[in-house]
Amino acid sequence: MRCPICKSKLVFWKQLELETLDEHVWCLPVVAKNAYICSNDDCIGSSKGVCWNDGGTFYDISLGAKDIKFINDNNGAFGSFQREINVSIYKMGVAKELFHIKLGKLSIHLEWNYDANEDGEVLSKRLSPKICYDCVLWHSPLSKAKFILRRHRRGLEPLPNRTWVHKVVNFVINISHIGRS
Repeated sequence: MRCPICKSKLVFWKQLELETLDEHVWCLPVVAKNAYICSNDDCIGSSKGVCWNDGGTFYDISLGAKDIKFINDNNGAFGSFQREINVSIYKMGVAKELFHIKLGKLSIHLEWNYDANEDGEVLSKRLSPKICYDCVLWHSPLSKAKFILRRHRRGLEPLPNRTWVHKVVNFVINISHIGRS
């Protein structure tokens, strides 16, 4: 892993009780984990008391890292799963939303969804419309069918059977093959 401030190698520092998101959400006991610090003595992260765990998650031990400028505004270590999900899920350092319209309890969002690698580089992006009613995300039957079809084509999941979704997905597959030989 590499430092998200200066791209120097992160080196083992010591074992610390660093709480992960899983431990926090599931109220699990916090266990000691490997903590890594930047190997570059001139890096501001070295003087501010910050570290990363094995998964690349950032920890501000001394609470003095508010003014640190991370590369692409992403605090996950380069070469880690955390840096990848910071882009893919949390959209750190990338454009989030194109527009947002609110009409009473109904709101419509058009935002970018990203696929990234472990260095936080965007591999692909696509527009994603979202419709929310009273703060609840709503998916149309067509968007659900597209989701299932995309997962099936990637080999992640077999097509469901005995449901209306199966009929819709099969219809989409048959339509997409018309005219192809």
